[in-house]
Amino acid sequence: MIIVDILSHDSGNGFAVCQKMAVAIATTMKSQGKCKPKDLLDQRFSHEEIERCWDMAECFAHFDMAEA
Repeated sequence: MIIVDILSHDSGNGFAVCQKMAVAIATTMKSQGKCKPKDLLDQRFSHEEIERCWDMAECFAHFDMAEA
Protein backbone atom coordinates (compact mmCIF):
# COMPACT_ATOMS: atom_id res chain seq x y z
CA MET A 1 0.00 0.00 0.00
CA ILE A 2 1.38 3.40 -0.94
CA ILE A 3 0.68 5.05 2.46
CA VAL A 4 2.72 2.42 4.28
CA ASP A 5 5.52 2.90 1.74
CA ILE A 6 5.60 6.65 2.29
CA LEU A 7 5.58 6.32 6.07
CA SER A 8 8.30 3.69 6.06
CA HIS A 9 10.64 5.92 4.04
CA ASP A 10 10.21 9.00 6.23
CA SER A 11 9.67 7.87 9.79
CA GLY A 12 10.00 11.36 11.30
CA ASN A 13 7.25 12.99 9.28
CA GLY A 14 5.65 10.51 6.90
CA PHE A 15 3.54 12.93 4.92
CA ALA A 16 5.89 15.93 4.72
CA VAL A 17 7.15 15.26 1.20
CA CYS A 18 3.68 14.33 0.02
CA GLN A 19 2.20 17.51 1.48
CA LYS A 20 4.95 19.67 -0.01
CA MET A 21 4.43 17.97 -3.38
CA ALA A 22 0.66 18.51 -3.22
CA VAL A 23 1.22 22.24 -2.73
CA ALA A 24 3.65 22.29 -5.67
CA ILE A 25 1.19 20.41 -7.88
CA ALA A 26 -1.71 22.71 -6.96
CA THR A 27 0.42 25.81 -7.53
CA THR A 28 1.56 24.53 -10.92
CA MET A 29 -1.99 23.60 -11.90
CA LYS A 30 -3.23 27.07 -10.95
CA SER A 31 -0.53 28.81 -12.97
CA GLN A 32 -0.25 26.45 -15.97
CA GLY A 33 -3.60 24.66 -15.99
CA LYS A 34 -1.98 21.25 -15.50
CA CYS A 35 0.90 19.50 -13.79
CA LYS A 36 2.77 16.39 -14.82
CA PRO A 37 5.31 14.47 -12.75
CA LYS A 38 8.19 15.81 -14.85
CA ASP A 39 7.16 19.37 -13.90
CA LEU A 40 8.20 18.61 -10.32
CA LEU A 41 11.81 17.89 -11.27
CA ASP A 42 12.31 21.64 -11.73
CA GLN A 43 10.96 22.15 -8.21
CA ARG A 44 13.67 20.03 -6.56
CA PHE A 45 11.73 16.80 -6.16
CA SER A 46 13.74 13.68 -6.94
CA HIS A 47 12.61 10.94 -9.30
CA GLU A 48 12.28 8.64 -6.28
CA GLU A 49 10.08 11.12 -4.38
CA ILE A 50 7.87 11.61 -7.42
CA GLU A 51 7.57 7.86 -7.93
CA ARG A 52 6.71 7.35 -4.27
CA CYS A 53 4.36 10.29 -3.62
CA TRP A 54 2.83 11.42 -6.94
CA ASP A 55 -0.49 9.55 -6.68
CA MET A 56 -1.32 10.71 -3.18
CA ALA A 57 -0.02 14.25 -3.69
CA GLU A 58 -2.00 14.68 -6.90
CA CYS A 59 -5.19 13.60 -5.10
CA PHE A 60 -4.50 16.09 -2.30
CA ALA A 61 -3.84 18.84 -4.86
CA HIS A 62 -7.12 18.18 -6.70
CA PHE A 63 -8.99 18.13 -3.40
CA ASP A 64 -7.37 21.41 -2.37
CA MET A 65 -8.33 23.04 -5.67
CA ALA A 66 -11.92 21.79 -5.39
CA GLU A 67 -12.19 23.28 -1.90
CA ALA A 68 -10.84 26.68 -3.02
